[in-house]
Amino acid sequence: MLSKLLVKLYSYVVIYRHIFRCKIKNKVHKRKAEKDRVIILTAGGIGDAIVSLQAYKALCDYFMSLNKELYLITDAALHTGLKMVLSEKYEEIQWRICDFLNGKMDRDKLYSFQTLTKELREFKIERIIIMSNIMVQYRRACYVAACLDPGVVNAGLYDSYPQGIRRRFRLYAIENIFYRINRLPDGLHESIFWKRFINKIGEFDYKVSIPYIERQCAYNPGGGEKGYLVIAVDSSNVKRRWPSENFIELINKLLKMVRYDIVLTASNVTEATREQYETAFHGCSRVIVLIGMLTTGEWVELVRGAQFVVGVDSGIIHVAAAVSTQAFCITGAWNGHRFYPYIQEKRNEMTIEPKCIYRGDIDVGQLSCANCISKAYYGYGNHSCKNQIKAGKPVLCLLNVSPDDVLRTIGEAFILTANREDY
Repeated sequence: MLSKLLVKLYSYVVIYRHIFRCKIKNKVHKRKAEKDRVIILTAGGIGDAIVSLQAYKALCDYFMSLNKELYLITDAALHTGLKMVLSEKYEEIQWRICDFLNGKMDRDKLYSFQTLTKELREFKIERIIIMSNIMVQYRRACYVAACLDPGVVNAGLYDSYPQGIRRRFRLYAIENIFYRINRLPDGLHESIFWKRFINKIGEFDYKVSIPYIERQCAYNPGGGEKGYLVIAVDSSNVKRRWPSENFIELINKLLKMVRYDIVLTASNVTEATREQYETAFHGCSRVIVLIGMLTTGEWVELVRGAQFVVGVDSGIIHVAAAVSTQAFCITGAWNGHRFYPYIQEKRNEMTIEPKCIYRGDIDVGQLSCANCISKAYYGYGNHSCKNQIKAGKPVLCLLNVSPDDVLRTIGEAFILTANREDY
């Protein structure tokens, strides 16, 4: 516990010392580029790239039309997602990957943060835009922006502050570095949040829709004449995970109800998780475990060829929607309609909306902790749920979604039955 505290303290000392030095140097020396530079700071996953793509494209189109030099600084995961869905039209955008924006603050990321800001300070920066509604990403993007000392900063964040005096004070101190903070109310759908945010920067006329992902590679997952379905058995976010026991029960029931092969994959799991599923389905030729064995392109094509996809709220659900594969998302109630169901202002014939799966024993709209994702903690308003999350376990409402709830939702779409030859 003490070592973690010391590492965190060291991180903040390095960050604020670097910001202070940058502030002094910015007043002494700044070299002017041929064109004014606009920087977009953002982080997230592949799913974030798909949901917020129109906002990124609108901003890029706007500043490129003004003949601005555009830099997009992201973490590695969001960079992968945006590269998949952005067209060749945006090849002239300059990219920098800074994993300091997401994840733990280890020494390597702190040094990469300093290297990045030293490079960018050599140019004239007209504006910085922080596209984040996640507190950790937002705060770290603020550190980068503070080092660059731009004329205007547009920062997007939901209108909620973290719990506790220390966290509130730290965020207040960071925000006062800037000239302009755009806060938006809680409870907005992700795509609408970004649309409102960028409309505070300029007038943008676009319609929210699901982007289509073009073929990524020649990967052919096979599946024979019967075909296959995909089950994503994990999530990169511990709070969103569904127990492995539930997945194993669901898979065993599906094996009796459908004739498809079942391919298991995941976005971010440990070797032990793969071994767990290999052991559970040892000798069953219809269950194919591909956890951690595919490239990003192969993973996308696996999803494209599936009959349908089942998983928790993670990137695979958004990818399935973007390649026209029906997805079933085990969401629990915590989502609060922030990501699902999609709000589409313009329909795309090449895509398909995912279906949500909630716990079947109650009305999720009546839960006191519904929409807790927009608060500082998951499980907001429910102390037993909050304590469970602090212990590294999923939210309670997600745990209470049963395999039968999942089968019932799938059955409503496909009428799965062991007696039908179709399956």
